[in-house]
Amino acid sequence: MQSPRTDLTHGALERIAAELIDLATSGDLGIREGTVMTVGAPPYRRLDCDGRALAYIRTRPRRRAVRVDVSGLWIATEPPHFGIRGAGGSVTLLLQRRADLVEATTYIEALVVRTRKAHEQEHRRRRATGHIAVPAPVDDAHL
Repeated sequence: MQSPRTDLTHGALERIAAELIDLATSGDLGIREGTVMTVGAPPYRRLDCDGRALAYIRTRPRRRAVRVDVSGLWIATEPPHFGIRGAGGSVTLLLQRRADLVEATTYIEALVVRTRKAHEQEHRRRRATGHIAVPAPVDDAHL
């Protein structure tokens, strides 16, 4: 009997990647699959959120894994056991089992929540210190 890791064919890896995208896009955070602009078959798939790249997903048959490169635009936390921190705040996840799908999705969703919260706090801090202009209320009675 083969172990679950050595049993991963290219087709199985493609299914894991598709399931990850389905799980990540099924929530209410606004994560969606982005468009990869390339001639021919795209070498990866991507997840977008809030108008920017969240993660790049590609199968790695030689490594028998699905590689998920989380963009450095998102505030990373400590990655799960199958993750590696990279330069510039990026994180790479190597999924080698279907059992890792839920943990990977939860991690990606947590990055979105954490980054949004940090941006809200920064926005509030800038408003409080006068570093950004707050629009004046509109008096629409005179329009």
